[in-house]
Amino acid sequence: MPKGPVLQIGELMTEGTYHCYQGELVHTEGGLQQVFVLDNPFWGRMLIINGVVQLTTRDEFIYHEAMAHTTVQLFPEGRPLDVLICGGGDYGVSRELTRYADVRQVVIVDIDPIVPRVVERYIPQLLPEDRSRVELITADAFKVAEEFAREGRTFDIVIVDSTDPDITTEDVELSNPLFSVEFHRLLATVAPEGVVIQQAATPFSLGPVLTRTYRAFCQAYGPERIFVFRADVPAYGSETAFVMKSSTLTPQEPVRRSHPPTRYYSHEIHRASFVLPRYWEELLK
Repeated sequence: MPKGPVLQIGELMTEGTYHCYQGELVHTEGGLQQVFVLDNPFWGRMLIINGVVQLTTRDEFIYHEAMAHTTVQLFPEGRPLDVLICGGGDYGVSRELTRYADVRQVVIVDIDPIVPRVVERYIPQLLPEDRSRVELITADAFKVAEEFAREGRTFDIVIVDSTDPDITTEDVELSNPLFSVEFHRLLATVAPEGVVIQQAATPFSLGPVLTRTYRAFCQAYGPERIFVFRADVPAYGSETAFVMKSSTLTPQEPVRRSHPPTRYYSHEIHRASFVLPRYWEELLK
């Protein structure tokens, strides 16, 4: 088969700094967002949205395992768990969640119908083996959270797996409302006794995203159960932050004795991930 054109994409990391990727263009599609699928000789297949790398097949397991396993491991074995994913249309977090037999259902709410369709066709290794427990809703997660709050529908876990918010004054990212205090106050109703987790970009280059997210969590849930942990996802350039509203006061300690087969996550990694660099701690003050 003939190869696609070679494309170069420069991802803005911070003012005056770009990461540049070159690869064979496999697919591109526009709509609510501009989606590219590239093949790169080092990173493998890459999913790029609005010029920002969302995942690569070389290291996506790190991000998805960190989000899913660190969360489920706070609940005892055998407890049925209902999970809401806001964003997450690439299926990677749901793949990891459904490795647990006691995860009863996973509801993915992603605003962009293109992302799941593209992943299903071009990056199928992200798909859960058991999709019978996964429901995909194409809608605005903010509006769905409002609806669930009105209905009194609750979840044990809520994972906000969205693109990064805007790092400039331009209000273009669809994910912006998902980083707001208002959204998290809705989630406080949807997961009153549960865990809420949100990715908060890479603090080395995008420190204000962590500060903003942490403050929103503290305002919406109260500061007592708010924690931050980290995972080093190489394609993102530096360590990624995750902000958590925990169901316990000691989320650093896994409750379960074991976990499914993984390539990144372990109980030792779990404990270590809550130890933060001092410059991250400064961002949380």
